[in-house]
This record gives sequence, structure tokens and C-alpha cells, in this order.
Amino acid sequence: MADIVLVSVSFLSLGGVVYMISRKIPFLLAIPESIIDESFVTKPSKLKVFLERIRTYVLGREYEEPILAFAEWLLRKIRIALLRFEHRSFAVLKFIQERRRHLKIPKDQRDYMESMKAEEDDIK
Repeated sequence: MADIVLVSVSFLSLGGVVYMISRKIPFLLAIPESIIDESFVTKPSKLKVFLERIRTYVLGREYEEPILAFAEWLLRKIRIALLRFEHRSFAVLKFIQERRRHLKIPKDQRDYMESMKAEEDDIK
């Protein structure tokens, strides 16, 4: 019994769908082809747009300028760091040379020179 009810409801539903579609077919046939063609124009996918932009970027050699700008910036930073290192190493070398020169003088002369320097500072 339940099967008969389900089958009859299914056929009635199918008949209702066919009736509603058959009423709309004349309206659908009256639509011009140009409007139908325009409605099916789709936008390209995001992946396709992305790949096309990469392709034009690579083929147009647009990457050279940013790479060269980055290389210039990096070399300037390296040059500044090396100049700072050179300046500091020069100061350390100068200190070491002065210290060696100071240590080559015998101890009694060093003590005398330091006492003379202390007296000069006291006079000032």
C-alpha cells in the first residue's frame, strides 16, 4: 500500500515538473541568441590570471630592476659594515702598537715618565 502511494506521489510530482517546464519553453525560445551568448561569458579563473601575470612578468623582464635595486642596497650595507669593521680594527691596531711601544720602555723609565705626566696634570 505504501509503495503505491509513493509511486503515485512520484508520478504526480514528475507530471507537475513537466507541466511547469512546458509552460516556460515558449518564453525560453523567444529569448534572442545574443543575450544567451552574453550570459555564458565567464571570467577567467584566478589561477589563469595569476599564471598570465607571472608569464608577462618573466617575459617582460620586469624582475631585473627589483633584483638590481636589492643587490645595490645589499652591497651598500655590506660596504658600510666593512668600513666600520676596518675603522674599529684600525683603532685596535693603533692601541696595540702604542701598548707595545710603551712596554718596550724599561720599567724605571716608565715610572719616571708617568710621575712627570702626573706632575704636569697637577700643575694644570
